[in-house]
Amino acid sequence: MGGSDQPKVALFLSGGGLRATLFHLGVIRALRESVDGRPSKLEQVSDIYSVSGGSILAGHMLSNWDLYVGSDKEFEAAVDEVLAFARRNVRDRIIRRWLLTGIFSGAISYLRSKSHSARTHNLQRQCAVLVGDKSLGHAYQGYEGPKFHFLTTGLNSGRLCAFSGTDFEAHTKSDPDAAEFYSAEKVELAFAVAASSAFPPMFPPLELEGKWLDHKNGNIAGGRFLLSDGGVFDNTGLEKFWIDHPDEAANSELIVSDAGSPFKSNSKSDFADVLGRNMRASDILMYRVAQETAEGLQKGQITLIKPDQIAGRTLPQSVQARIKHVRTDLDTFDGNLSKLLLEHGWTVAYKQLNLGKPSPWYEWPRVEEDHVEEHLKQRLESSSKRSFLGVFFDKQDWLALIALWGVVGLVLFASVNTVFVYLEERNAQIAAQDAKQEADRANLERLETILQDATSAYREQDQAALGAILTSALEDAQGEIDGTEPSSALDEMIEGYQDLQDSLGQESDTLKSGGPRVFIQFAGFQRETITKLNASLSNAGWNMQGQSGERLGRAAGLREIRYSGDNEEAAERLAQAIDDQQILRGPVKITEMSIVSDDVLEVWISQ
Repeated sequence: MGGSDQPKVALFLSGGGLRATLFHLGVIRALRESVDGRPSKLEQVSDIYSVSGGSILAGHMLSNWDLYVGSDKEFEAAVDEVLAFARRNVRDRIIRRWLLTGIFSGAISYLRSKSHSARTHNLQRQCAVLVGDKSLGHAYQGYEGPKFHFLTTGLNSGRLCAFSGTDFEAHTKSDPDAAEFYSAEKVELAFAVAASSAFPPMFPPLELEGKWLDHKNGNIAGGRFLLSDGGVFDNTGLEKFWIDHPDEAANSELIVSDAGSPFKSNSKSDFADVLGRNMRASDILMYRVAQETAEGLQKGQITLIKPDQIAGRTLPQSVQARIKHVRTDLDTFDGNLSKLLLEHGWTVAYKQLNLGKPSPWYEWPRVEEDHVEEHLKQRLESSSKRSFLGVFFDKQDWLALIALWGVVGLVLFASVNTVFVYLEERNAQIAAQDAKQEADRANLERLETILQDATSAYREQDQAALGAILTSALEDAQGEIDGTEPSSALDEMIEGYQDLQDSLGQESDTLKSGGPRVFIQFAGFQRETITKLNASLSNAGWNMQGQSGERLGRAAGLREIRYSGDNEEAAERLAQAIDDQQILRGPVKITEMSIVSDDVLEVWISQ
C-alpha cells in the first residue's frame, strides 16, 4: 500500500478554489497553536491529503515548511505570499493568455493539437509562481515534515490518482491489488498542484507523460494518464486515506478542513450557456460524491471544520453565516475578503479543536461606530457571484491586458471599417441607381415629347419637319452617350427613333393615316446609288418601303412614276425630288396606271 507507517494525525484540505485555500490557511494558523506546552497539532501531522484549492496551499506548505512551523513572523511571511497569490487573478490571467495564444497562432492545426491544453499548462505556470519550479524529488530533498498527497482524478481511466511523496499512484477502489505505483521524482511540484486543481469545466486535463515516471511494482499503465481535479473523485481526500490505511483508520486522528461549496437549489437560471451548464452538472456530481463520503465520517476520530460553522465573536455571526457562500473560483480575492476567510477558518478551527477562545487576528473597526458589519455583509454578498469582467480589466497583468485590448481594438476597428466601407459602397450604388433612374425618366420624357411632335408632324403631312425632328433627336442622343455606356432606356429610345425612320408610312396606330408608300424598282444602277436615293427621299419625309429598292430587268429604259387615284400631285412632287438628285440622264415622267394601288407610288428608273 501507499503508506506503511500508522499516522498520528492526518490533515485533509478539501477543494473549493481560493476560498478553500484561504480558509485552510486560517485552519493552519490554529493548528500551529501549542496547548499546555505540548507540540502543536501541525507538528504532529504525519500526512496531508489535499484536493484542488487545498493543493494550492499544500504545495506552498511543502515548499516553505520551515515558515509554517517557524516563528509567528515567518508564518506571517508565508501568509503574505498566499495573499499575494490570491490577489493575482489567476483564472483571468490564464483566460487572457489562452485567448492571445489562439488569436496569434492563427493555425488550425495548432488550435486542434495544442490550444485545448494551453489553459491547463498556464495553470501550471501560475501555480509555479507560488510553489516554485522545483521537482517533487527536489522538494523532498532534506525535507523533514509530513508526507503530502496531492489528489487528482484519472479522467480517461476514472481512477483515483495521487502524487504521494515522490510517488505517483493510481488506485482502483474495488480492486486494491490493481494499484499502480511509479516513481515521480522528476515531476514538477507545480504540475502536481495543477493536476489536482484542473476543474473540468474550466480546464482540460493535464497529460502525465511516461518519460517522467519510473515503474516501481512492475505493472504497466494502460495508455496515458490524463489528470483532472481531484474533487471529481473525492473532494476531501478521505477515500485515499482509507485506501492507504484500511486497518488503522479507527485509531487515527483525522482533521478535515472541508471548504467545498455547499450545494444550492437554483430555480432562477435556465443554464443555457455551455460553461454554466457544465459547471452545474459537475456540482451535482461532486455533491453526490460528498454525500457518499460523509457517510464514512464515523470512521476514526474526525474533527470536521467547515465554513458554515459559527465560532466566537471575532466576527459578527451574520458575517460568518455568509462566508460559506463565497464563490469557489481562482479569480481575484482582495485583501479584505481574504482576511475574512483567514479569520473565519482560524476561529472555527479554534472552536472545533477545543483550543480556547482566540483573540482577533485582524483589527476590524468596532461595528457600532463604523457600520463594519453591514459593509462586510454586503462585501460577502457580492463575493458569492462569479464574474469574468477581470479578463478585460486587470492592471496587475498590464502587458497581457494591453495586448488583448490591442487585438480587440484591431478586431473592432476592422469590423467598423468593413461596415463603413460596405455602407459607402452601398450608398454609392444607391446614388448611381438613383441617378440612372432619374436620367432614364428624363430620357423617356424626351422620347415621349419627340414621338408626340413626330406624330403631329406626320399627321399634318409635314414630312420635312418630321424628318428634321427625328434626325435631330438621334444626333442629340448619340452626342450624349459618346464615350459612355448608354442606359437601357436610352438604348430603347434610340432604337425607337431608328424604327420610326425605317417604318415611316407603314400602317400603325400612330402613322397609318400618312401619305402613299413609295417602292423603287431599278435597273443598271449600283445598289449604293439607289440606297442613297432612298435615304434622301426618306429624310425628305417620303414613306419609303425599305432602305433601298428592288432590281428588276423590266425597269430597263424606264424613268417614270406610276400612280393611281388621287396621287397625281404626290407623283409630280416625287418625280421632282428624284430629278433633284441628278442621277438620271433625263426627267422623270408620271404615268397613271389603274393596276397600281391607291396608296402606292411606284418608281421605275434605269441608268
